[in-house]
Amino acid sequence: MKQRYFWVAAVLILFAAAVFLPRHVLLPRFTAELQDYIKEQFHAEEVEIDLAWHGSWSLLLGRVPEVEIVIADGSTAGLPIQSARLKAVDLRFHPWALFKEREFWYAGSEFLQISARVTEQGLNEYFREHVSQIQDLQVQAREGKLQVRGILYFLNVPWELALEGRLEIAGPTMVRVVPTGLMVEDAAAPPALVEMLYQFFSFNIDLDQFPFPIEITSILVDDGGIELAIEEVRE
Repeated sequence: MKQRYFWVAAVLILFAAAVFLPRHVLLPRFTAELQDYIKEQFHAEEVEIDLAWHGSWSLLLGRVPEVEIVIADGSTAGLPIQSARLKAVDLRFHPWALFKEREFWYAGSEFLQISARVTEQGLNEYFREHVSQIQDLQVQAREGKLQVRGILYFLNVPWELALEGRLEIAGPTMVRVVPTGLMVEDAAAPPALVEMLYQFFSFNIDLDQFPFPIEITSILVDDGGIELAIEEVRE
């Protein structure tokens, strides 16, 4: 009889552990360390993680069947990101580092995609840093194009300018700013000034600072900002 009670108690303990440990031990540890990792990598103010707890035993093997992460107020490669949504399938990590060292070490995934939103405010911050020669610079996103206004001093004369440009994918991690039209206050602006302005605004936004290899799959300029779609490149 005592032996029967022992086995019944052992089974109950194992059952309770199977129910309790994944949801109340493994999942909180994983979520906390993953949040810290994403905050650090994307310089994010807020990170929310959506992960079903019923698959938590797979965490012991360093695998997550599916996870969705929402990022707010972050940046990558100096480009301010208002919001981003990361979706990953079969995300892999090093479980020993997580549970022993309390660090999240990313080890790849079957599929990972990020959609990110950059507002006009973020574009203004980025352009003002990279085209610092232009004073009172203002960037607007309208009708699929970027519209830039500002003042450039050339030969000690202030020139008011208005420029239109588009964004195009120039490489796996590269977005290129391509000027498509330029107006200045005086139609007789020196050719050297026009050439200088085109040089200032022909630059690349390189997003190669992601913690994994990426490929930019689409970029859309809409009213008020831009939308980026990025996928991890599996090596």
